[in-house]
Amino acid sequence: MPNQPPSSGPPPSTGRARNPHTHQAILNATVELLGEIGYQDLSIERVAARAGVGKATIYRWWNSKSALVIEAMEHGMPLSPPPHTGDPRTDLRATIQTAVHTYSGSAAGSTVPALAADIPRDPSTAARLRQFLRPRRDAAREVLHQAAAVGALPVDVDIETVIDLFVGAIFYRSLVRGLAVDDAMVEQLLELILDGRLPRTGN
Repeated sequence: MPNQPPSSGPPPSTGRARNPHTHQAILNATVELLGEIGYQDLSIERVAARAGVGKATIYRWWNSKSALVIEAMEHGMPLSPPPHTGDPRTDLRATIQTAVHTYSGSAAGSTVPALAADIPRDPSTAARLRQFLRPRRDAAREVLHQAAAVGALPVDVDIETVIDLFVGAIFYRSLVRGLAVDDAMVEQLLELILDGRLPRTGN
């Protein structure tokens, strides 16, 4: 049977359990390489060499590069629990800061757009990517629901669009404009969401 991964669909079942040490070594190697060379230059060959395993082992357990990378990010970039101080401003600030770290201060920031670009070649990537992002979005949604429950936001606030607003702003500023997402921008986003205050230049 050839050791080539199928183009889409679930990985084939081999009837063999994954060796936990080998499995973790592969995930660790993937996270390390993402940080060093990025998603585009990462290859199964490089992961296999870094982990000290054969390519066939990786292809047996993951049916595509994107499947391997997303699982590696899930294990190597754990999600912090949402803040629960009871103060909407404090909790939302922490939520935005977490998004800044995830999407502009870690390997995930550049990997997520690269994974999205892979979707036309591997449609199953879309579902995997949504699965990776879902708990991060759920955490933000929980904080915004709490803010609405105590009157810091309107009860009919469109929470999904609010999440898109601050995550999209972080992505665009860091990846497209090439600028740092600093504390000042975090405060601007916070004031925009909670106070309806548009960012000013300060001049």
